[in-house]
Amino acid sequence: PALESLLPAGVGFSGGSEFDVTLQGTWDYLSLHANWNLSPAILTYGTVLSKPKDFPMGISCDLILKAGALLSGDFSVRLHQTTAKISLVGLDPKTGIGELTLLTNKFDLKDWETLLSPLAGYEISGFAKILMHWKGVLKEMDKTERMLNLTLEDAALVSSTGLGIRKAEVLLDMSSLSLRLKETSFEVGGSPVQVEAEIYSFRENPQGGIQITSPGLDPFALLDNLKAVTPPSVRQKEMVRLAKIEDAIQRFLPNPLPL
Repeated sequence: PALESLLPAGVGFSGGSEFDVTLQGTWDYLSLHANWNLSPAILTYGTVLSKPKDFPMGISCDLILKAGALLSGDFSVRLHQTTAKISLVGLDPKTGIGELTLLTNKFDLKDWETLLSPLAGYEISGFAKILMHWKGVLKEMDKTERMLNLTLEDAALVSSTGLGIRKAEVLLDMSSLSLRLKETSFEVGGSPVQVEAEIYSFRENPQGGIQITSPGLDPFALLDNLKAVTPPSVRQKEMVRLAKIEDAIQRFLPNPLPL
């Protein structure tokens, strides 16, 4: 069948690529090694990802299938300066039950705006590292037990107008049940901001608290900068939320604030 028919829904592929695969063993213990050089290809994923031609990308994997029933192994995905190691443990192909872990290197965010379609037209910089884990029915990822750890260092997201967030330092821990921000800070309009947050049951009945401190932050300037870096694809929904926050602030503070 054509390659496009084998790709997941939403994935678009055109152009050339280089692929090699090796199979060894028996049905009781079958090993697979594969390498796929996707650099020459154009690759898209819905409205999220758009990899141009000749942008460095490669995928390799080493997998073991035991007794035709349990699949385990490792994947490595290289995209520009980012390497993601993906480990698969005890996946039952029939039920979809297993464990999946993704860990990246500390990678440079520069040029990611050319890959992530929602960030087109923005300037992004800094460094990031990501750890993710899923356990359960992997073909229904939203129902699995999951964990995310995100670290950002000296990160910035700036719009074409010059508004945005700079000097961001973020430590985010999130699971199926809770979200925690610690040692998190950023700069908006030249004013430093520190954030601490701990929220439980945030998907259904959020409980917890958020603390925002700054020696001289104008809350309206913060909202203007957040609006400026809200991608168009999610802007309508988020603008409604930001408008409600702005309305609540205006009930207590004049706009603009007196100097």
